[in-house]
Amino acid sequence: MGLPENKKYKAVNVGGLMIDDSIRVFTYLIENKANNPNLQELMQILPMKSEASQRRIFQELLRRFRQMDNLVSDYFFRAERNEQIILLFYAAMKNYQLLFDVVFQLVIPKYYKSEKALHGMDILAFFDNKVLEQAQIENWSVRTRKNMAAIMLMMLKESGIQKNEQIVPLLATDDFWRMFVKSGEYWMLDAALLSKEDKLRINSI
Repeated sequence: MGLPENKKYKAVNVGGLMIDDSIRVFTYLIENKANNPNLQELMQILPMKSEASQRRIFQELLRRFRQMDNLVSDYFFRAERNEQIILLFYAAMKNYQLLFDVVFQLVIPKYYKSEKALHGMDILAFFDNKVLEQAQIENWSVRTRKNMAAIMLMMLKESGIQKNEQIVPLLATDDFWRMFVKSGEYWMLDAALLSKEDKLRINSI
């Protein structure tokens, strides 16, 4: 699978997928093949007045970008916007064990049991069920839990997998999904809620 199992959850305060900022930063990194990007130059493409905010957001986006497989990042440059958003969701799942587990242990099971409604309370209940496995959750304040649930739900909404409080599959071309197969990230097809028929078709070529 795409992430190590039983990696500890971190209580982080991030602004969801940060779609527009991410697209700008990821595009810059890909265009310039920047393994060691110029921090000052990159910060200039983030439309924030505070240098501290620019630095914090850039470092966060750089961590996400570095989680992407090379084949995936190469595709990002030519992807349509809806595909870029799915790629940002992929990068976030690679970066956050919590988001990955919410998708695989909450969203996917609910969807296939035809329990397609998804709310913040479902994610809070998920936290309660994970306390024995992820003991640090017990140390989170009520405010932290609510904040983390809100961030997870925001990412699900921004990705398109939660729409009008319902879980829905992500839509893209077969070539797009095939790219994940070629890169060894087949789990992303499961995360996107593709049907068995879709996965068989994608794997047939």
